[in-house]
Amino acid sequence: MKKYKGYKFKKDSVNKILNLDENELNILRKMYSKDNKTLFLPYYSGSVRYLDQTLIISRLAVKVEVYDVNDPHFPYSLNPWFLDLIKENEEIRKSRIV
Repeated sequence: MKKYKGYKFKKDSVNKILNLDENELNILRKMYSKDNKTLFLPYYSGSVRYLDQTLIISRLAVKVEVYDVNDPHFPYSLNPWFLDLIKENEEIRKSRIV
């Protein structure tokens, strides 16, 4: 059962990645181009929230110094499974992410 869940997660993830909108792809491109694959992103952005909920990115801190309470930015990083998926899946490499 555990193997099936892993397979289903990867299959569903590939479909989600290939169907991302342009704003979400821009966020992933910026993060992927960084050496440490980390970027400060706005917490209340719908695109950031979607990428976080689909486990493509993860918030790295719970508390950060905030200069604008109405628009806080937190550090986010690409998840390792996503980086591995980019390396092993040719369909994603041919897409507009990398």
